[in-house]
Amino acid sequence: MDQITLMTETLGWIGNIGFIWGCMEMARKHPVRSMIWNLVGNGFYIGMAILLGTPSLFCISLLLFIINCVGIYRWSQPKS
Repeated sequence: MDQITLMTETLGWIGNIGFIWGCMEMARKHPVRSMIWNLVGNGFYIGMAILLGTPSLFCISLLLFIINCVGIYRWSQPKS
């Protein structure tokens, strides 16, 4: 296995773990923690997309990264 393949596989698996952990946090009714872990997963997928040169994975991961940032911000605001 070459260096790039090893790096992309590692990034992908860490991203998967982030998403799985995020789903578990959502099941525990912790939306902000869930979004943070999904943010981590997306960050690793962005790195993987850059290494692989995959624009579609990069775009969706970046979009979901931004959506999670907005969600964290909104859920963190005090209720009126």
